[in-house]
Amino acid sequence: MPPEEAYDPTTDKSVLFSQGPGEPYGGALLLMNGTPQPGAMQLTTGTTYRFRFMNITPTLNNLRVSLKHEGSPVQWRFVSKDSVDVGTPTLKMADQMIAVGETYDFEYTAPSPQELTLEGLQPNSLRRSVQSLIFSDLPE
Repeated sequence: MPPEEAYDPTTDKSVLFSQGPGEPYGGALLLMNGTPQPGAMQLTTGTTYRFRFMNITPTLNNLRVSLKHEGSPVQWRFVSKDSVDVGTPTLKMADQMIAVGETYDFEYTAPSPQELTLEGLQPNSLRRSVQSLIFSDLPE
């Protein structure tokens, strides 16, 4: 984060992708913050959230992370890669490939109440980890 900004757990959300044991599932589970399907995250419309995505899987160089509304990616602002700001944040489709050891930061502001799906996907095996993000006008 820039020196003039401080970490705020209310709006700064870290998402760590890892892999769980292969047994008894026949292959490693894709985990998001330690679980294949975290509980819903309650967020507030009109608030800008900064999401940091980290891939610490041992071999998953093609992790695909997306933020979707009704199955289609929304738009988010690309803020930094590997903790280095990109300068002026760029608006882009919320669908990003993340290699092992990489981190990406994106900002998103929901303009109205909505439910989004945050998804980590391992394309080769279709293993995924999913979390609902519920934006409402009520404070968190």
